[in-house]
Amino acid sequence: KATVSVLNWLTSSSYTTMTDTTPTVVHIPVTQKGDAPEAAAASEDRRGGYFSSLFTVFNSILGTGILTLPYSMAKAGAVPAFVILVVYGVLMCGTAYITASVAHNTGCRTMPSILRHLIGSKAGLASNAAVAMYAFFLCASSLVIVADIAGPLLDAWIPHPTSTLAKMATSRETHIVMAALCALPAMLMKDFTALRFTALTAFVCLMFVTVVVVAYYCMHGVTVPVTPAPVALNGTGAAHVNDDEGVELWPSSYRLIYAIPNIALALVCHTQIPGIYSELNNAVRTPGYFSKVLAPAYAIPLTMYGCVMAFGYATFLGATMPNIMQGGYNTSDPLIMVARMALVLTAVCTIPVNHHPCRAALKDLYDAWCARSAEATPLVADERPAADQHRRFYAVELASVWVVMIITASVVPNLSILCSVTNFAAGVPIMFIFPGLMLVHVPAYEDAYISRRAFKPLGWFFIVWGVLTSIIAFVSFVLATMDKTP
Repeated sequence: KATVSVLNWLTSSSYTTMTDTTPTVVHIPVTQKGDAPEAAAASEDRRGGYFSSLFTVFNSILGTGILTLPYSMAKAGAVPAFVILVVYGVLMCGTAYITASVAHNTGCRTMPSILRHLIGSKAGLASNAAVAMYAFFLCASSLVIVADIAGPLLDAWIPHPTSTLAKMATSRETHIVMAALCALPAMLMKDFTALRFTALTAFVCLMFVTVVVVAYYCMHGVTVPVTPAPVALNGTGAAHVNDDEGVELWPSSYRLIYAIPNIALALVCHTQIPGIYSELNNAVRTPGYFSKVLAPAYAIPLTMYGCVMAFGYATFLGATMPNIMQGGYNTSDPLIMVARMALVLTAVCTIPVNHHPCRAALKDLYDAWCARSAEATPLVADERPAADQHRRFYAVELASVWVVMIITASVVPNLSILCSVTNFAAGVPIMFIFPGLMLVHVPAYEDAYISRRAFKPLGWFFIVWGVLTSIIAFVSFVLATMDKTP
């Protein structure tokens, strides 16, 4: 819901000219397990068209997780990495369609409200907790990216820091705190529409980084970072690898499991799907029409991810870093310098964008806690404002998230480990378990692509798949913390 406003001002409703065969839909009435407060709003006229929805879904999928994909291929091997990318892409496109289809039939506009409507209040609270945790870890990931990138970037200006001030300027902790301070003013904004320019900036920068990764390999070929051992340099600040040390097609050890959490986490957009779907124009707002949005919205990022994964790995082979832009590239190359600066800007811009859904989910949890403690009706900010409690909540929430975010980024050694933590802690429930629960508990209704008899079996399949993915992500995290050179 949050990212819908990012690019609505770029497109107009005139793009809603595509035709669609409307499936037969039976709307589900409100049940005793929960209500759908958004149902009335669903009938309001919306201006979202095909291209605006396509671009919003695409922008929701595309994220800094793309930086870990070459490392995933280095550990998994070329063939398994591409297979994992395609399989998870197809499955997650399917769960995104399920989320939109259930949102259509329940009239809900957020994932927590869907689960609260179908299962009960506890499921809604669990979904809010997962969304808050997921968004928080994305904020911490942005700080880790800044810490990884700022060091090599400053090496071009401060190659050998000697003074105390220079050493402080090049320390990892300084980079994390400075990035958090830069993001703090935007984190104060309560209206997401004010953040549309930061989201657009992040998107443009990531596209540029993708082009640079591909172009660098085309211009320089296979290279590895310079090591103290004597090597023959090609004049670009990197050492060539012999051709016989080529691309590994298959994994050579158990480290295949490092690839699964990184690849899966790079394809998540499910928390935004109900809001994006609800913004479609009334005339075309059907699951069948939205499937035409999801197919290219996933196909384009999968193509980009495949290119970055292949060309990034082919550039450094076994020396590929967990963050492709972290090291190995020639620090004096203008393209690399600009790409690293763009990546730092991207990381800073995405912090407030990801903080917004985190704060909204925490607010729902806080309201539920207030209702439980007071044994009264939950507070709703729009209907029954309590100014003092709201101001206190926003102040405490911002300070807490900001401090814990800095501590988390300082403790986590690299981006790959944080991706594993994010995956098993919050990403997998959002990707597979919650959509699976929707199918298991949803009443019977007509769907254009899913048979009624397949609802529960398909739902349990996604739940089991999610549990297995979560276990793999946890094992990957444990092994990565034990192995200093994964």
